[in-house]
Amino acid sequence: MLEVRRVVLDINVYDALKAEALVRRDNLKDTLSAMILENLSHEAQEVLKCLRDRNSPKTSKSTKPCGASDAIEKSKQLSKNPDALKKIKTFWNAGERNRAEIARKIGYPKATTSATISRMIKAGELAD
Repeated sequence: MLEVRRVVLDINVYDALKAEALVRRDNLKDTLSAMILENLSHEAQEVLKCLRDRNSPKTSKSTKPCGASDAIEKSKQLSKNPDALKKIKTFWNAGERNRAEIARKIGYPKATTSATISRMIKAGELAD
């Protein structure tokens, strides 16, 4: 049985999907599936193939890197990402104090970013 996942769509995207389904004379699910698979980038196809291979019980588990899939499966910890930490310092020193905004700009969760900023303030790396 196929695993089902739900996705929330902006109303304009949903309306466009309905229009495309009407043109294709198909249902929304099949239309969306076809549109995504038809327009998948080469890189995404490679990552998808690798992820499927890793999850397949028939293939041996390889330890070699698999394109971008490693980044998808586990992102680098913020505390071990010097580039992200430098960006935090840059934003903070430029006067940005909204931790949620900093989190959005560096691409990490708000809670993680806020905890990191608190640790950096406590350690004297950021001005309070």
